[in-house]
Amino acid sequence: MKERFPLYPEDMSNDFGRANELGSNGGIFDSKGDKIIRQNKADKSEKKEKPDTSEIVHGNQIKEQDKLPFYDKQEDDTIIKPANSVPPAGSDKAQKKNHSGKNVFKKGLVLVAGIFLAVIVSGVVYLSTHAILGELFGKHEFYSLNATEIDLSGSDFTDYSQLSRITSLEVVNLTNSPFSRLSDLYACKNLKEVILADRVLSPENCIEFYKRLPDALLVCRVDINGQIYDSGITEIKLHSANPESIKDYAALCRLAKIDLTEAAVSIETLKAAFDSFPDCTILANVALNGSEYKSDIEYIKLKGVLSDQDVQAMAFFRNLKKIDVVACKNPEILDQFISDNPDIKISVPYNLLGKTVGTEDEVVDLRGNKYTLSQVQDALKQALPKLKSLKKIDMCGCGLNNKEMEKLCEAYPDIKFVWMIAFGHWHLRTDAVAFAALNSNGEEFYNQDHYAPIFKYCTDLRALDLGHSLITDISDISSLKKLRAVILTDNKIRNIDAFAELHDLEFIEMNATNNVTSLEPLRNLNNLRFVNLWNSSDAKDLSPLYHHDKLEIAILDRSVPKEEREKFIASNPDCKSFFYVDYTLGLTTTKEWRENPYRVMLKHMFRTDRAFFNWQYVTGFDEETGEYIIDYTTDQYRYK
Repeated sequence: MKERFPLYPEDMSNDFGRANELGSNGGIFDSKGDKIIRQNKADKSEKKEKPDTSEIVHGNQIKEQDKLPFYDKQEDDTIIKPANSVPPAGSDKAQKKNHSGKNVFKKGLVLVAGIFLAVIVSGVVYLSTHAILGELFGKHEFYSLNATEIDLSGSDFTDYSQLSRITSLEVVNLTNSPFSRLSDLYACKNLKEVILADRVLSPENCIEFYKRLPDALLVCRVDINGQIYDSGITEIKLHSANPESIKDYAALCRLAKIDLTEAAVSIETLKAAFDSFPDCTILANVALNGSEYKSDIEYIKLKGVLSDQDVQAMAFFRNLKKIDVVACKNPEILDQFISDNPDIKISVPYNLLGKTVGTEDEVVDLRGNKYTLSQVQDALKQALPKLKSLKKIDMCGCGLNNKEMEKLCEAYPDIKFVWMIAFGHWHLRTDAVAFAALNSNGEEFYNQDHYAPIFKYCTDLRALDLGHSLITDISDISSLKKLRAVILTDNKIRNIDAFAELHDLEFIEMNATNNVTSLEPLRNLNNLRFVNLWNSSDAKDLSPLYHHDKLEIAILDRSVPKEEREKFIASNPDCKSFFYVDYTLGLTTTKEWRENPYRVMLKHMFRTDRAFFNWQYVTGFDEETGEYIIDYTTDQYRYK
């Protein structure tokens, strides 16, 4: 039977203190330091020695009623500790728990230190990939160093210096922010646009910015000589300028044109302007050779004696392509300028068949001088290697006939020779653009043989009137590829196949007494606008004229069947179509035809031999003067 050995708690506490001083392997000791009971797990297998007395512990008598119920004596006299008891401080388990607590504390410290170190490392890593704008312990924001576009408009950071770290930055908006140092951006070599729309900067700040970042655009306003400009302005017009003030306009980075035509500028001011704006168009009135020239001209003809100041002024003509010094008495003064500008053509004097011409002339006028064919051929053989720009020679009245001129044309196909041809009672230049025979019933009639020189030599014709003649064959008209208007009224023509090759035709008038059998050649003439075949066509098929989108007026023969008329009208809904003539007007065609602006324009061409581009839209008719009113501002009927 188990016996209980009660212990006094107060004595136990004293002994625990003593045990802590004397014990090293765990166990319970008496007041003298002698071991009473040994507890060692390592020796658990060995039998424990019984104490001399089972009733005395620590030298004290223990009464039965004072025994603690939670200690039992086993058969081996070993004191058993209950599960919920606290081991003495000097015991093995207490010491292990103490060591364990210390280890936990150390591990905690290590963990905290690790976390702190990780936070520091991650912070350092983050800061290595991000820029901080503002104060680290104040208001700030982080931006990736790989950012290409940042909007900082309205921000109020105290420090923007780390923008210099964002070298990939292309666009930054700093409008309405306290940003003040453009130098913070100079390291951002990829910058394309810096927006400071609310700022007025000095020219010096802007110019320095563009020196550092030549490919960037600074969007701001600039104060130049008391005038506020938008930095993105492309054109300015100045009424005054001097060599110093003109340089400030370099702050306007997009400036493409400076107009100084209303400013009195010196050579020094012009030099400063051209040096400061090498890629800008500068318009100015430049004094040269006793005259004033616009600085954007491409051709200058000089004469007399040139001065050193004239040579300096030549540098201000950036668009110059050709200089004519044929009439200049000291052209050698330009030798250095010519050497520095090899792309500019210099036309120097050359004697051709007794006439002084320029070596860069494109057109040479030899009119009125009599030559033989051999003289002209020999002269051209020697001259053409020097006259490399020559394109046209006017030889009207030079005494050579058509056959001789043909030989020159064949020998020099790249040069256009112009001469006067004679046929019937007419004389016509071979470069004419308009011709009208102006025949009437009371005059002599001519056939196609009389007009043959026109078809052969006058290939620049745009308008031709051979009405009221005896023409039966127009096959040679196909050589007039530039023809746009033709009048063949009152002839004997049946075949119009030659028209198929005249793709620029816009106007055809063939009314009265012609007997056209087929309209098929008109099928692909897509530029046709006006067609008059009244009382001239035996063709009943109008299908070649179907779907001509540009057709405005068509007067066709009254013999066309009704069904065919309806098909034509349906296919050309915007065209005014007529199949009759009002004879009460005493005319052989309609009023709409005779008074339409295009036909009026042709009359002017025939009278003046001028091409369509010189005549524009006729706006009306002045009853008082009997003249048509022409508006020269519209391009509606301009030849192109």
